[in-house]
Amino acid sequence: MMLLSLDRPHTATPRAYVDEIIAKHRERSGPECHLYGGHKFTVLPTVYSPFIAPSGGLGLSFAAQPMFRGKRVLDIGCGSGIVSSMIAASGSSMLVGTDINAAAITNCHINARELKVEDISRFYTGDLFEPLVREEEPFDIIFANLPFADALPVDILESAFFDPELRSIKQFITQVGDWLTADGKAYLCLSDYDNDGLDELAESHGLHWKVFIRINHEWSTLYIIELSASSESHPSEKGRL
Repeated sequence: MMLLSLDRPHTATPRAYVDEIIAKHRERSGPECHLYGGHKFTVLPTVYSPFIAPSGGLGLSFAAQPMFRGKRVLDIGCGSGIVSSMIAASGSSMLVGTDINAAAITNCHINARELKVEDISRFYTGDLFEPLVREEEPFDIIFANLPFADALPVDILESAFFDPELRSIKQFITQVGDWLTADGKAYLCLSDYDNDGLDELAESHGLHWKVFIRINHEWSTLYIIELSASSESHPSEKGRL
């Protein structure tokens, strides 16, 4: 299935628009501070900023959900750690984050200290689930904001946006079930470009797929997809994109 929005024209190609967002990231010469939700957050250079990229709104919307109290939560592609820290501050019992960018992990610790959640937060440098060898328990909630543009990155910053053939998203779908509790749920950020067949891939691995959050943007529609192996989905709940 191609996740393509047909209700309005696109004003730019996906690659051209993402290139503009990356250019805005590259304009940063040092740490930037942002006030959000009553807290001061820091975003370091070379780290994905949810305040520049439109897809950052997905993560911020997710962190505002009232479902984390008492839950073990995993944030894959945790970036600056803003979403992670907000989730931890909302009552999660443990927050674990992973990211391939070592600067992002440094950034996560800065923001965890700001929200005073370092004692219930752990952050690892590495790809997807690979650095979780020290985590012995599964997670109640797993969130992933991974690159969803099919292109080759040239540096660590672009790797937050581009991924050839969406390797990371596909690997996340095939492996996430191994890290969820029996009634756990995973949440995956997507756009309506470059996503052909992902719902079928999820279903082939026993995961039920439905739209959790939908945000219309000027050039696309952005989604958070809920993936669950805990119960049967009804046709009315399917939420096909």
